[in-house]
Amino acid sequence: IRLGDDGNYTLYTGSSDMGMGANTILTQMACEALSCPMESMTVVESDTDIVPFDPGSYASSTTYVTGTAAKMAAEELREKIIHKLAQFMDVKPEDIDFDGLVGVTKDGTKKMSVQELAPKLLVGTTSEQLTGFATWGSHTSPPPFMASIAEVKVDKQTGQIIPLHMYNCVDCGTVVNPKLARVQVEGGAVQAIGMALYEDVRYSSNGRLETNNFMTYKIPTRQDIGELHTAFVESYEESGAYGVKSIGEIVINTACPAIQHAVKNAVGADVRTLPMTPEKVFMGMDEKYKV
Repeated sequence: IRLGDDGNYTLYTGSSDMGMGANTILTQMACEALSCPMESMTVVESDTDIVPFDPGSYASSTTYVTGTAAKMAAEELREKIIHKLAQFMDVKPEDIDFDGLVGVTKDGTKKMSVQELAPKLLVGTTSEQLTGFATWGSHTSPPPFMASIAEVKVDKQTGQIIPLHMYNCVDCGTVVNPKLARVQVEGGAVQAIGMALYEDVRYSSNGRLETNNFMTYKIPTRQDIGELHTAFVESYEESGAYGVKSIGEIVINTACPAIQHAVKNAVGADVRTLPMTPEKVFMGMDEKYKV
């Protein structure tokens, strides 16, 4: 994280935001450590000419791993800024209160903003640009938890499953951004409903993929998923920054077994392969009611 000559901050990260809002999350965590508003920070991501190395945005590691590194980098930069403010105001670092934008002495007699400080650092023979750098990895991978309840309607004449409600409750540690976390849960639930009921990878006898377009490989639309209900039970994971844990993969794990048990509870069909097509459900009912 760099303090620019205009007094704003730039976060450089090797992790890629693949649509889950990682840049927003990293900015929130870094700004929390710096105590500055998010408007004061921009993000440069994934440009390997200028950003530090990152092994990849996978395994739900961005918030937990990269977020912890962002917090550590911000804390290092914060300490450097406070020391420079102390030099210019001729006081001790511990005598300064810094809110990420302005440093004020505890007696209130002196103050200096980062907009004033940044240009002063870049002139003269001892010019420098303040940066904070951190890299972090973890020997532990604290698991998130998720519980789901599926409510479905099953047509006994055809075996068709109609999702009505999906209730999801997630423990992903501290929720940094509730809106982003919610849509990630909802997106994973929709993907899981598609895996459970609609998406069928079929090959011919000679190995040719038969479901190779969206006319034959069905994915759920908004009309096919029922109503989604999401709740969070927060915990505090001490091994990372701000008590966060992962959320990315867990959200696809529960819909399939929840729907399978709902179907079994509704009509007795014990379908053990995916997708649970109407034919499989109908044959399952037929098998159950055979004498």
